Amino acid sequence: MIPRKSGNIINVASEGEDRGTADPLSLRSAYCSSKMGLIGLTETLSIEVGEFNIRVNAVSPGPVRGNTSPMR
Repeated sequence: MIPRKSGNIINVASEGEDRGTADPLSLRSAYCSSKMGLIGLTETLSIEVGEFNIRVNAVSPGPVRGNTSPMR
């Protein structure tokens, strides 16, 4: 992308990346920290490659009703 001076990078984060839970058995610390890390990478990388006309964005979809993850 840098040699072409053009490109788009889209990272998929999560709406819940900045929220833990009071339930100590939920084990969401790894998930939340990885998604927050992705947000930090997105912000930093966008600054680093912006001068090369490369856009870096993240989408953060919310919860989706499904069989494997019941809505609360």
